[in-house]
Amino acid sequence: MKFFNMIVRFVYSVYEFLQPYFKADLYFGISPGSTKNRNKNSAIILFPCHVNRLFCGLAGIVSFIS
Repeated sequence: MKFFNMIVRFVYSVYEFLQPYFKADLYFGISPGSTKNRNKNSAIILFPCHVNRLFCGLAGIVSFIS
């Protein structure tokens, strides 16, 4: 029974950690600055578009705004 309680606590802690990301809005190919005008919630942006910057790697694929 102790092992089961440990698993339940672990799953609950992971859920609490990921909960803000589940509530975030999802956008594709827009500027991160323009999401602040749309709502006051968090946002996950896939392929963020910046006018004067070129990102490579993970920064060019995903952006998170809280």
